[in-house]
Amino acid sequence: MAAQFSVLVVEDDALAQKIMTAHLAPHQADFADDAAAARRKLASGRYD
Repeated sequence: MAAQFSVLVVEDDALAQKIMTAHLAPHQADFADDAAAARRKLASGRYD
């Protein structure tokens, strides 16, 4: 079984987020709408 990764994607377009979710499967994708939100999420340190 392949490793699963937790990735952060910075993207504000809802359709693009849906497409990326499908392309990144089976990995766990989390989305941030802008750089400030991405920095806050990265501070959690839970991404690979």
